[in-house]
Amino acid sequence: MIDLKGITFNIIVFATIALVSVVIFLIVLNSIIPNFIGRGLCKLYQIFLSLPLPKELKPPIPGCSIFPRMERLRFPEGSATTLANYLIQCWEKSEEGKLGQTFICYELFLKEIPIPFDDGDVTTGSTVPITWKINPPSGLIEGEDITIIIKYNAETQRVEVI
Repeated sequence: MIDLKGITFNIIVFATIALVSVVIFLIVLNSIIPNFIGRGLCKLYQIFLSLPLPKELKPPIPGCSIFPRMERLRFPEGSATTLANYLIQCWEKSEEGKLGQTFICYELFLKEIPIPFDDGDVTTGSTVPITWKINPPSGLIEGEDITIIIKYNAETQRVEVI
């Protein structure tokens, strides 16, 4: 007679080894080629995570575990220093330009700008690549009830101030 329990166990073991091998292969490719794993593969990875397997067989894939969310913040007063800090945080959320996904980091609501400032005041000494799209051609942030959007653009690999 054929031992079905032994065959079933072997199939489960070989299928598990195959799945883990594919995941490890994808992790290696994603580390060599940043953003190799697209959204479609991340969805498959989420299905893989839902399988009843031990944690050791579910390695993390960095590109799939980060889903940046936009934050809306209100401030009574705005300054160049405040904006610079949020630009740096957005750059960090984008994995310093390695995340292959465009997203809005922050929507800042500023009640008042006591001292007007422009991109020169914000970017002095900064290593974050920034595209300034505020009030062309002057680029000056001034006035009351101002909304500033800070966005990471994956296509240009820059943080945009809109």
